[in-house]
Amino acid sequence: MVQRELDVPLDAVWHWTDSSSALSIIRNTKTRFSVYVGHRQAEIQDCTEISSWRHVPKKVNVADGLSRGVYPADFIDHPYFQGPAFLYEPESRWPVESAALQVPPDPNEVRREQEMVMNTNTTPSFASILFPKFHSMFRLIAAIAVFLRYREWLRQKDTTRKGPLMLDERRRAELEIFRLVQESAFAKELSLIRTGENIPKSSPLYRLRPIIVDGLLCVGGRLQNAPIGFDERHPILLPAKDHVTDLIIADAHKDSLHASPNQITNELRKRLWIVGMKTKVKSSISKCLACRRYHALASNKWLRCPRPESPCLKTRLWSPEATCSAR
Repeated sequence: MVQRELDVPLDAVWHWTDSSSALSIIRNTKTRFSVYVGHRQAEIQDCTEISSWRHVPKKVNVADGLSRGVYPADFIDHPYFQGPAFLYEPESRWPVESAALQVPPDPNEVRREQEMVMNTNTTPSFASILFPKFHSMFRLIAAIAVFLRYREWLRQKDTTRKGPLMLDERRRAELEIFRLVQESAFAKELSLIRTGENIPKSSPLYRLRPIIVDGLLCVGGRLQNAPIGFDERHPILLPAKDHVTDLIIADAHKDSLHASPNQITNELRKRLWIVGMKTKVKSSISKCLACRRYHALASNKWLRCPRPESPCLKTRLWSPEATCSAR
């Protein structure tokens, strides 16, 4: 500010300080200091040249007396007005800095932990937007079946079926729902299987040896020659944390007349394989109000009432009524 207001041209500007620690912080351009020190360091480095800062001993520092409250007897010839004497001499005779002045930064002033906040903009998928709006699997399948029929009508208007939804349309819609859920939850596993690569051991599907059947991710393994149905040999894989999974478990719980978790698990495994199925089924059933009311323990009224006082406690052992004599 002083340099901007002066009309006198300046050939060079020098800054002096008697603090070796402050000088080391100003000259440091690699270490990240704390917020308080770092803001002031950045302001000094932006407003001045780092090379213009020098060290002045306390003995010849004029500003040191001002900070200590030194009141001069003579104002005319005092260094407060004249400045330090070494400034009137050539630059070669100015105070020389010693190697001891190169003080390392204080560890308490260095920023140890750095917090970074990153905002990632991800485009939500069709399934993540539409599926949570439905509270039953029946309605969700019907809505997707209508979407599929409308898509077919846009392509072939003359041959598209009209009227109520048929069973094959609902089945096709259900498989399409499973495919969209898998594309969102198992995208990495699907890409690895399609390229012929192995699934890493860190994946929850590693032990299931998944395969792709008609665009759906199914359980592989050694049951392909078992004398059971195809759905039981290769059940469709579904993630545990998904809205569609919650709807499937809720519908199975109602259709089985609020059966136990083991019964629901056995029934679902005939066609589906949910990752962590037992834990997921138990957590879903625990939210059923009808089951919670049915399995609630009856309260014991005797535990809540105070214990009646026994008349025997009022009888004194040494009283005549409590003594007996044998004749």
